[in-house]
Amino acid sequence: MTLLRVLVVLSSLVVATAAAPPPETPRDTLVRAGRDLYRGAGPRNVTARLEGTELLVSHRQMRCAQCHGADGAGGTEGGVVVPTLQWPAPGVGADGSGEASAVARYDEARFMRAVAQGVGSEGRPLSSVMPRFDVTPREAASLFAYLRALADDRPVDPGIATDRLRLGAVLPLSGSLAAQGEAVAATLRAFADTVN
Repeated sequence: MTLLRVLVVLSSLVVATAAAPPPETPRDTLVRAGRDLYRGAGPRNVTARLEGTELLVSHRQMRCAQCHGADGAGGTEGGVVVPTLQWPAPGVGADGSGEASAVARYDEARFMRAVAQGVGSEGRPLSSVMPRFDVTPREAASLFAYLRALADDRPVDPGIATDRLRLGAVLPLSGSLAAQGEAVAATLRAFADTVN
């Protein structure tokens, strides 16, 4: 092989390696699985039950994010104060009490007990409106990892950052529908400009 050919092959390998995303770490996989559970997705249908009832409901209908918020900030849901799950403790609870973040008071084992049995970190029962989920230890670990990752500097979801939201739209920009696609794109840009 000539030197030129070797250099071309090596440079193409460097370009291919530089363009490839870094491999997903085990932690990334765990966080992604936890995010899916938190949002009511995931490969397995996890059942949830409200305290004092025998009614079983899918976690897809009783998502964590539904009450605790997409960002885990908590708030109020149906007049009930829902604690923040953000990590580390932001210093002020959703009720303004100054309490530490609910999840910051848990280790992984206590968190599993809270999610599955409704027992708080101090051993007291959680609110009866908090569903009890039939999670595996792996699912609880992934959910715990996701809640801890909410505070990371790097976003778990592409396009979402603390100061920016990148939106995309699939529009026909060529062919017979190009004019309509351009009109929709212009409308979206104009709307974004008014909001920002």
